Amino acid sequence: MIELHYEHIHDLALGAKFMGGGGGGDPYPGQLMAQEAIRAFGPVLVWAVDEVPPDALVVGVGMMGGTTVLAERLPSDGEASQAVRGLESYLDRPVTALISIEMAGINGVIPVIPAARLGLPLVDGDLMGRALPGIHMTLATVAGISATPMVIVDARGSQVILDTPDNLTAEIMARSLVMDMGGAAQMAIYPMTRAQLCRVVLAGSMSHRMRIGRTLREARDHHHDPIPAIQRVAGGMELFQGKVTSAQRQWQVGYDYAFGDASVEGAGVYMGQEMILKFQNEYLLAAVGRHLVTTVPDNIIVLEARTADPIPPEFLVSGMDLVVLGLPCAEGWRTQDGLAIVGPRAFGYDVDYRPLAVGSENRQDSNPC
Repeated sequence: MIELHYEHIHDLALGAKFMGGGGGGDPYPGQLMAQEAIRAFGPVLVWAVDEVPPDALVVGVGMMGGTTVLAERLPSDGEASQAVRGLESYLDRPVTALISIEMAGINGVIPVIPAARLGLPLVDGDLMGRALPGIHMTLATVAGISATPMVIVDARGSQVILDTPDNLTAEIMARSLVMDMGGAAQMAIYPMTRAQLCRVVLAGSMSHRMRIGRTLREARDHHHDPIPAIQRVAGGMELFQGKVTSAQRQWQVGYDYAFGDASVEGAGVYMGQEMILKFQNEYLLAAVGRHLVTTVPDNIIVLEARTADPIPPEFLVSGMDLVVLGLPCAEGWRTQDGLAIVGPRAFGYDVDYRPLAVGSENRQDSNPC
């Protein structure tokens, strides 16, 4: 058990931004709200998975909607707390602890806010291991654990309870509702017992993100090259370096984020080569020439070469110097059931999953209690 204090949130947000690779929404607004919540209500307890009581009810917390909405309208600090209380009321049972549904992007820090406000501990783990665009894209879905009942709350305090027969239906219905709620809302989702949690949680992911953030901050503070330092801590491998030559983006109805692709002209040892990146909010495929380098569910991390700042697809511009890293996904995503939910074909790409050639010691897998 550890305590999460004000000074830890910056590192947590940096690590969550890195693991989003540019997707998942900018954690900075969440960082400010989480720091203010801790200042107002005190530090947050963080439980290791094996510290969760046997009779616990653990609930996932996160934000759903378009990442671009956050540039115009900041979320409220009370939405997630209201969603948790609403789910407690619906289930007629108190919540024991909260967990992030994805320890990347803004959802890597949002759960700190209701945890501080409600005096609830956070579980050191998450359900995705990376950023993904759908609320059904979790290891809980792979294990047959329902995302519902779930409660969605918007910035005006409107509250909707969903109880659906499957998690894909929950995603479709919630997506439509959130668009009517202004494009972004917060939710309490995936109510789980401890036994269910132990089957799906990526244990230790919060601590891991904080180590990544601390490494990145210290490298910048000491004017060291942050790329090698962050790669050592995060694991994975370098896939490419180069300069953006073009980026094509489009927006689809119901999804407030970018779909498209970008071209990167190689530099250094990659001179004379070209990488194509395909994205749907997150980067999903990377190919060099006709060679497919890697695909979702492995994590493609696109960084600005000098600062190691993750670059969202909507901010790619010609002339930008990039380093592209690949991080291996959790083993649960590499199963047939996992790939059916988050493999490249699930996003409409007619290619097979291309796993990273990285040792299993670099993968973060779910740990049974």
